[in-house]
Amino acid sequence: MSEPSSLERLAARALRLGLPRALHPATLVQQVVDAVLAGARGGEAPNRIVVRLSPADSGRLAAIAEELRDAVTASLEAACRAAGVRPFGPWELTFQPASATPEGDPAVTVDFHDPAAPASTTTTRETIRLRRVRGLRLRLDGGPSVALTHTPFIIGRGPEADLVLADLSVSRRHAEIRLRSDGALEIRDLGSRNGTFLDGTRIAAAVLEIGDRITLGQVTIELEGAE
Repeated sequence: MSEPSSLERLAARALRLGLPRALHPATLVQQVVDAVLAGARGGEAPNRIVVRLSPADSGRLAAIAEELRDAVTASLEAACRAAGVRPFGPWELTFQPASATPEGDPAVTVDFHDPAAPASTTTTRETIRLRRVRGLRLRLDGGPSVALTHTPFIIGRGPEADLVLADLSVSRRHAEIRLRSDGALEIRDLGSRNGTFLDGTRIAAAVLEIGDRITLGQVTIELEGAE
């Protein structure tokens, strides 16, 4: 029998500690990996990561924080290799208590940081917060559906996309679905070769509602609500 992986051992400790699902190591690792890959730009991945937790959740994780940091870093390295991107600099991962963060709902923000740059020079390119979405699915025309679990949610042909479409008419990073500041869901074209169409009209960005049909190249996807 093979030895359990470090993440499996960490998960076993989390179980003994009685951590809720939102704080399960595998869940947190995947949340961070998703945020970093969603924030990748020009073949580089954001390297500074802040996981904000409610004070209560921060206390629950304290016993495994160091092991969790190692597991996240190892998973990030593997995910970046698989996606063909490299970190902008050394990984900087912080678990930060924040009173504004709801209990059981960790928030991940990522950005690009060069620790060698002078303090007076701004090296942050863009801060991207992964926001959870529930009860929505994307159905491929005449095919299966996938859950829209978070935003920003990248759709494209490249392996770094959240929804990978194996069609040459689709660009590697074709479009993304985001939550706007007013809470509306938005579809945005990412400079794709063949454009993004919403209900037959080519768009650069547009509000997305249940029942809308998105066309990327020759692939059409419909946004569905919970059954």
